[in-house]
Amino acid sequence: YNFRWFWDYAGGKMTDWGVHLLDMAIQAMDVHHPRQVQATGGKFVFPEDAMETPDTLTVDYQFKDLKIVWKNDFGRQVNEHNLGHGLVFHGQHGQLIASRSGWEVEPRIENGGPMMETIEHQPATGKDLPLHVRNFLDAIKSRNLKTNCSVEIGRDVARVAHMGNIAYRTGETLDWNAENQQFAQQTANNLLLPEYREPWELPKI
Repeated sequence: YNFRWFWDYAGGKMTDWGVHLLDMAIQAMDVHHPRQVQATGGKFVFPEDAMETPDTLTVDYQFKDLKIVWKNDFGRQVNEHNLGHGLVFHGQHGQLIASRSGWEVEPRIENGGPMMETIEHQPATGKDLPLHVRNFLDAIKSRNLKTNCSVEIGRDVARVAHMGNIAYRTGETLDWNAENQQFAQQTANNLLLPEYREPWELPKI
């Protein structure tokens, strides 16, 4: 498990949980390429251990019409909704809180009253993983490549998660060009591809 905390092998919580939770956000809001990314954090909870990746991190992703904010905090372990993981969609009249355990809606209170109906916690069925596996196996068997979660979806969310780490590691506010798949900042572009130890190399397709 601990390979996650070293840059040569992984990207910390950002790429560990980020691909699961950011995926829910970018798919629900139908956004794919942030225009700008900035991050702040560090090793504040366990400053003396061997871990290289940050134990505390906040990343702001600015898309065309909305912002997505990622947070991880090893010190708290839970968010303001007392969840170990999850995400919150903030709307004009309330917020939708979702995690692997289920979802609920909390109304915004204005002039002493709720702006929308409360929806109590709706528990998850716990069948997400088996349904994904079944869908994947059915796609292989039928030769129908239209899985519920496409390769493109996986690519997009992995890219967004890596962008967060690159913004943290450079300490810069990064501008992303979706057309040429590059940052405006060369220091960030230098981190887009890993440096492989010889004689290993990534095959070019």
